Amino acid sequence: MLDSFSKSKKYHVLQSLIALSKYLGCYEEFKVQIKAHGIKWRKPSSLEAFLRIRNNSNGNVLEWLRHVSKVLGEDSTTFLDLALVSGVRTTEAIESFNLIIKLSRENKLEEYL
Repeated sequence: MLDSFSKSKKYHVLQSLIALSKYLGCYEEFKVQIKAHGIKWRKPSSLEAFLRIRNNSNGNVLEWLRHVSKVLGEDSTTFLDLALVSGVRTTEAIESFNLIIKLSRENKLEEYL
């Protein structure tokens, strides 16, 4: 049954089992068993996550953004707009967004560029 799961779902199942083993106090034993059974996994890439979101949205990214904007607050929507338009990596988008907010509060937004 596990073989029918997507890579992303397998990753999240293993992450959940790790969290459970830590909660139950048997994490070290769990790690030994994982290694003994040759279980390996990798974190899904950002591209895979984006494609999963894209494929689940049943439309283009702009339609998905419009739908998400109804649920999220204005700050989150503004951040997503920045990330979408600029095409930068998530960490770069966060740094840029925070810098824009900081400079705006200091009335120095023209220094951003």
